[in-house]
Amino acid sequence: MVGHDGEVVGQCTARHRHQEFLRIPRKLDRECPKSLDLHQLLDNSSRYSEVSVRAWYDAHPRLKLHFVPTSSAWLNLVESVFADLTKRRLRRGIFPCVDHLVEASVEYLDHAAEPYPQWLTVESAGPLGAKQDQTAGAQAVTVGLPFVTPAHITPEEANAMGTIRVHEFTTLDGVIDAPTWAADYPFDPRMGEAIASVMGGCKAILLGRHTFEMFAPAWSQRTAAEDPGAPFMNDSPKYVIAATPLSVEWSNATLLGGYDAARLRRLKEDVGGGIYVSGSGTLVRAMLRDRLVDELHLFMYPIVSGSGARLFGDETSAAKLELEACESYSGGVVRLTYRVPYS
Repeated sequence: MVGHDGEVVGQCTARHRHQEFLRIPRKLDRECPKSLDLHQLLDNSSRYSEVSVRAWYDAHPRLKLHFVPTSSAWLNLVESVFADLTKRRLRRGIFPCVDHLVEASVEYLDHAAEPYPQWLTVESAGPLGAKQDQTAGAQAVTVGLPFVTPAHITPEEANAMGTIRVHEFTTLDGVIDAPTWAADYPFDPRMGEAIASVMGGCKAILLGRHTFEMFAPAWSQRTAAEDPGAPFMNDSPKYVIAATPLSVEWSNATLLGGYDAARLRRLKEDVGGGIYVSGSGTLVRAMLRDRLVDELHLFMYPIVSGSGARLFGDETSAAKLELEACESYSGGVVRLTYRVPYS
């Protein structure tokens, strides 16, 4: 619950990995006034111990974590009640019907010899507090963990962790295929900085077959002196969605086969940072449908194409996007950055 207005921010997920864990603090960071410090109460520190999670919190210092010891967390208490109930009373095969099972459960809970302890929260998780021994009379202890950013993870990488970032050049009417019209507009140096920021934190590139075959011969010949983005494009691992062998080669490229949403979810888990996508319209539309895209970075040019493949086709489902940033450049180009919420 967000204390300043009483709103309850909740989300259920099928899994509980660091990617899912970070959805709530990211949502709080986006939606709560920037003037407020945010305090989270956690029932254990297992997800926080993930390197990427700790780095994300280090990059967002207004979010303060408070830990309840595992032995007194409410969920662990509930689990201990059922474990004890099962051990002492609910033996498999001894109840002829559900009514007898319910009666035995209620009787046990009403007459349990040992009351289950209450729990209280404590003030904060400091810069490495020693875990105290919990006795029968103690109700809470403080467990502190250090907020340390590992040297090999930058704040940009932490913020991109577990996300798919889609970057597109688009016309006003949404056409994204082969943006040759972009050459008619001046390239504002700030656009280059913006594109670099999209790439920042990303550790891999994901492309559809058509885009890969266009990019490979162009990027593989470029150097850092010619284009600052060349090292990222050439050196990063590249994953290609294509059902048949590729007709061109590019360093560090891996063919993943035809489109498979489950395989891409695993890829998001395995890559130690964000995944950058450019072009690849068919792939992007499929990923939007399967709730795989986390961010859209659209560079919209002041031109109407009238025809061509669009980012959002007729088959696209209705969706509400969250505007994160908007910036204009010389020549009338506008950058729109959206988060794609799936709650």
